[in-house]
Amino acid sequence: ESIRSMIQTDSSLKTNKTLWVLPAFERFGPEKRGKGQFVNNVSMVPSTKDELIKMVEKKQVAPFHEYFPPGHGPTNYTRWFAEQTMDRYPITYQYLFEPYVVAYRWGLPTYYENFRGFAHNKMTWFVELNQLGYHFEVLVNHFVCHMNHKGRKGRRDKGGDSHIQKALFQQYMHDVHQVPWEELNKWK
Repeated sequence: ESIRSMIQTDSSLKTNKTLWVLPAFERFGPEKRGKGQFVNNVSMVPSTKDELIKMVEKKQVAPFHEYFPPGHGPTNYTRWFAEQTMDRYPITYQYLFEPYVVAYRWGLPTYYENFRGFAHNKMTWFVELNQLGYHFEVLVNHFVCHMNHKGRKGRRDKGGDSHIQKALFQQYMHDVHQVPWEELNKWK
């Protein structure tokens, strides 16, 4: 069943503050993972769950950013690979979770405007959605696949603007979520 038809027949996105999580994967080049192979053609990306699973077994695809479990770990990939009886399953939000989602746009908060570049913008949006009472459900038969590309390495700036993003994150937590500055100054 397509996501579009699910949206047309299921009102949970509109009525229950539900976000449908799309499990995210990274597609590596045709050779061994981590050897600098870039994906520059969408035909290299799996189009079905069965095809994806075979590529995971060959280590050509992996869950997105495995090196940072809080980012996508709550998706529960083990369950996603095994699930065969449900269209989706509920998961619990965890701090730093930043999934790809399908959502009903009306009523969603906007991103915190002060973030620029890399870091914190998506994650803080999900902090806010969780505090607003949104529920997360993983779609079992759908996924997204990031195509590994040049420019990915070095994006996490070592000493450049990362301190600015941290300061913006602290400002966001203070302004939007009323976290006291004394507490924020303890965060690393």
